[in-house]
Amino acid sequence: MHILQLCKKNPYPPADGEAIAILSVTKELHKAGHKVTALVMNTPKHTFNPAQMPPEVKAVAQFRAEFVDTRLKPLQALKCLLLNRSYNIDRFVSAGYAAALRQLLQTDRFDVVQMEGVYLAPYLPLIRQLAPQLPVVMRTHNIEHIIWQRLAAETNNPVKRAYLTLLARQFKAYEQTMLPCFNGLVPISPLDARQLEEMGCKQPMYLMPAGFNEENYPFSPPGNNLSGSDICYLGSLDWLPNQQGLEWIFTRVLPLVRQQLPNATLFVAGRNAPPGFLQQQIPGVVLVGEVPNAAAFLQQHSVVAVPLFSGSGMRVKIIEALALGKPVVCTSVAAEGIACTPGKDLLIANTPEEFANNLLKLLKNPGFCNQISYNARNFAMQHHNNTALVAGLIGFYQQLLTQ
Repeated sequence: MHILQLCKKNPYPPADGEAIAILSVTKELHKAGHKVTALVMNTPKHTFNPAQMPPEVKAVAQFRAEFVDTRLKPLQALKCLLLNRSYNIDRFVSAGYAAALRQLLQTDRFDVVQMEGVYLAPYLPLIRQLAPQLPVVMRTHNIEHIIWQRLAAETNNPVKRAYLTLLARQFKAYEQTMLPCFNGLVPISPLDARQLEEMGCKQPMYLMPAGFNEENYPFSPPGNNLSGSDICYLGSLDWLPNQQGLEWIFTRVLPLVRQQLPNATLFVAGRNAPPGFLQQQIPGVVLVGEVPNAAAFLQQHSVVAVPLFSGSGMRVKIIEALALGKPVVCTSVAAEGIACTPGKDLLIANTPEEFANNLLKLLKNPGFCNQISYNARNFAMQHHNNTALVAGLIGFYQQLLTQ
């Protein structure tokens, strides 16, 4: 098959969960003998010249990048507000990207179009116009309006809460209108699949959780080199839900941990830290910044913390940590969509006291930490092996082509 993959960001370098999820599937499709053409958006936040990709990445797809200016524009936002239109979606509408898509559809033959997220949905009418018989599949990394609903609920400022609630309502209306129009849907979790059905989506679906390539995630039980005070966090620092979670762990969790372990240190890695982030030094917090290799960063640390109270879909970083056998402490929202057993494969906590106690339990008990580590690795191998997941995706596409 020849698959046209549309992406709202360049998946290289794979420095965040979405990029990792996109590129890992592209690699597996190539490994399975299929041809992939990837039309990606270079945005002010995520820009990379495909010509500078390593040869092993260039080999998996024909990458073409088009610049799309997604920066916030107050006048455009006001216009969308007055027209009751989703500004979140509007930011990704680009004449240049549409022209590149048009050229590809007119000069090449594709079997399936795979859109990586609902932000690409505005380009569906163009595909229907130029290639009406071509199956178009939406891979839903998140149910986006759920993220905005939760952000609104977690916001204390009444004006900001009202605006976020409006954005969520506009996003929900857009998703309910557009998502049923695709030939197939690829949700990332059972919860997302149920929510899609509740929004009126009746077309075929293939449930494909985030996966990992075993050769890239060597297993080493953390208890072998447990420092007794080492915690890490990895996530995009410009994403509002991540910022909220970090503020919570900085102010309400880490002080409780350091009461019992004064040397406990939280290493924070991630790209696009906003201006002023961690401007004031917080005891026990080290800002690492962007790291070139997420798996290598996780391997260096003993325990992974994922404090999240807003979001949807599946946390790819948790899957990465489980694949490496890293003990994870996370909130219930962070664990959504991951069919693991709490207390066995990872630890879940939703209050500062619970979160701190679970971190301490792992840091103080190497034997318990090792047991969670082995369980995590086994779970990831059974449920998130990319080779098996993408084989199912290929079968799903072949079924669509016969309909």
